[in-house]
Amino acid sequence: MTEHFNQLTPAEAERLALLSEECGEVIHIIGKILRHGLDSYHPKSGDINRILLEAELGDLTHAVARMCDAGDINPDTIEVFAEAKALRVGEYLHHQPDAVSNGSQKCIATDCLEGTCPTCTKLSPQPDTEGAE
Repeated sequence: MTEHFNQLTPAEAERLALLSEECGEVIHIIGKILRHGLDSYHPKSGDINRILLEAELGDLTHAVARMCDAGDINPDTIEVFAEAKALRVGEYLHHQPDAVSNGSQKCIATDCLEGTCPTCTKLSPQPDTEGAE
């Protein structure tokens, strides 16, 4: 069998296809909610948009978990980036409370245990070294 140019195994490609499909379905229901509202429902099926979103997010969560279980991606790294996003997104949000539910002030990325990565230096208060002896 000839190796594909992207060097993905068929199993890796399948998991990425699943992830992509689920992301698209989440985007699709978000579009419906933006047009019609969270509690609007499909006139024929009666499906409520909020529940459809929850279902699609569950499917997306499964696709991410499947990739983590297979070793394609690292859940700890995902958590680091999620915490970093929680800390930096606030200044761009206009209608959200200031409180962050699970953010931390310390970057714990495996390549950044010393607080020297760009993400860490933007997010964590750095010690004042001026005047230190």
